[in-house]
Amino acid sequence: MWWIPPLVAVLPPLIWGWLTMRLMSYDVLAQHVTAEERDMLLHQHRWSLLAMGIVSGMLGAVPTFFWATSALALVLFPIVSFVALWIYSLIFVFAALWFTHYLLDALKELRRSEVEKTLNIETRVIDMELPYHG
Repeated sequence: MWWIPPLVAVLPPLIWGWLTMRLMSYDVLAQHVTAEERDMLLHQHRWSLLAMGIVSGMLGAVPTFFWATSALALVLFPIVSFVALWIYSLIFVFAALWFTHYLLDALKELRRSEVEKTLNIETRVIDMELPYHG
């Protein structure tokens, strides 16, 4: 598949996007949700999370692009390696914060909607159980 030109440009970002989405999503939600909530959130927000993963994966390729395209990188190896490591760390922190903010906000909305459903159902049940005095 790598010999087909369009797949070379499309397949790696999709793979890295999917892997980033899975890793960051599970990492963010591991200590905060039940398995049912996690599955529900990942199902409801899968396309947004995949897009976030693809963007994060493509940003992660930026330092590699400079390594691969610059002959000056060999001459200035100590400086370029330090800058590349710093950029990799910055992109990783950005992606982690992005996924954390997005998923915890989605979790808050999911729980709020579940509480509203529960309160509405209990209200109807209580109203139906009141005796008729008329």
